[in-house]
Amino acid sequence: TLITPKVNKKIGTVGKPVRGIQVKIDEETQEILLKGPSILKGYYKNPEKSAEVIRDGWLHTGDRGKIDEDGFIYIEGRIQDAFKTSKGKYVVPSPIEWKFGTNENIEQIVVVGLGLAQPLALIKLSEIGKTKSKQYIEENLLPELKRVNEELINFQKLSHLVILDDE
Repeated sequence: TLITPKVNKKIGTVGKPVRGIQVKIDEETQEILLKGPSILKGYYKNPEKSAEVIRDGWLHTGDRGKIDEDGFIYIEGRIQDAFKTSKGKYVVPSPIEWKFGTNENIEQIVVVGLGLAQPLALIKLSEIGKTKSKQYIEENLLPELKRVNEELINFQKLSHLVILDDE
């Protein structure tokens, strides 16, 4: 349903819609919705499943995204991964987690916050990180937290980084 032409592409996008396909973003959840003659109309002999993904003629893709001013579509994560804070705002963890991706002290990171006022990140240190002192890790991760938070909208900003002892 989407195509990136060889001459008109933009890195980081999945392209623009094919002619005849309508694309819109759900205002509340930022889910990518599709409509058109080549889009799934329903599941064979499964009206319940069909009703889950097709509402008011729009296919709910399960992908969260945005459309830029040039009509290019960005996929930012899966709806099922998103959570709602106590402030009523939806947060998609993946793009926030990716911002920590180059830190060699982090093996795993997960952003959580369902029902919390602000999300936070749970971190499992890498083998390299485990060899460092607590002070070094703090001096390394706190500026990283500040850098990441500067790139986020207020309701997405992480309140804390929590280093876990266990997996």
